[in-house]
Amino acid sequence: MVVLFIYYSIEGGTKRGQMIFSLIFKGLLDNIASQNKLIQVMKKLLLLVILTSIFFNTKSQIALTTPVLSSPSDMNCIEIGSALTLEWETVSGATSYEINFYNNGSTNNTFTSSTNSFNGNTSNFPNWSTFFWRVKAVNQNDSSAWSEPFSFKAQNSCDDSQNGVILTQPENNITTALTSVFFDWEHYMFGSSNATEYILVIAKSSNLSDVQEYTINQGTSKTLYNLEPNTEYSWQVRAYYFGSYIERSQLRSFQTPSDVTTGIELNTNGGIKVFPNPAYDNIAVQGLKAKTEFTVTDLNGKTCLAGILSTQQANINITDLNKGLYILELLNEDTTTKRIKLIKSK
Repeated sequence: MVVLFIYYSIEGGTKRGQMIFSLIFKGLLDNIASQNKLIQVMKKLLLLVILTSIFFNTKSQIALTTPVLSSPSDMNCIEIGSALTLEWETVSGATSYEINFYNNGSTNNTFTSSTNSFNGNTSNFPNWSTFFWRVKAVNQNDSSAWSEPFSFKAQNSCDDSQNGVILTQPENNITTALTSVFFDWEHYMFGSSNATEYILVIAKSSNLSDVQEYTINQGTSKTLYNLEPNTEYSWQVRAYYFGSYIERSQLRSFQTPSDVTTGIELNTNGGIKVFPNPAYDNIAVQGLKAKTEFTVTDLNGKTCLAGILSTQQANINITDLNKGLYILELLNEDTTTKRIKLIKSK
């Protein structure tokens, strides 16, 4: 601008000088306009950079989802001495995972893994010990909530015969006589039962989906009535100690009959009463009008007791029967047959 002013002072009075001055001044103005446009473009680019930074920073701060545990499945059995691999589903945005491994005793450790799995060793696990594990996802900005814990039982052997919860009735893969089924099991933990409650799990599928659960606070048996006929069921028993999972039995199955026996009632049938029912030692049969033959059969059709009742109220000693569900069949002199469900309590 200073140079332009000096030039105008010298040559401004001539026509040629005025023309040159006009051209120079116009070029200068065009240059300033171009610089303004460049500034506007630079402002827009800067704004775009800021918005992009905000977008990706916000995206990186989206909360991590909670990992979903997959293997070993919950409440599984792991043989001591075998390799232990814990696996879970990958979480988007996670750069690592923390694994919390603990039991109800002194063990409580946290490990880190850069993948969705963790390998451990079971050689030092005590027999019959229950372990729990859970996982959370982590990145440089955040961490997820802990997953719901899975558990497994460490045992020297995971064979059914070595399991602490042993299923006894119904036998595996049988077809029951009735759609009412008596379930029975035994529980041994270092030689004695120490569970405070059991949960009987029954389902129409082997993977225990769509399950029904029944809590048993006393004893180790349960009778379920009116199951669906001609249906294959799977069942399992889980043991708990004051709400904490201890262990579970192996999975078993049975089939209900297609022909459902009719005319079988629990305590009464045509004026005949059987009590107490369930019973432990003796049952009374009341309402007999004539000499009556009786048989007691188990759900496999085997005759366990038989005899003749000759009085209006007679007693049947069932002390020698095993705990379970039976059918009491009464046949009087006019060949009328009556059937009543009988439950031996213990």
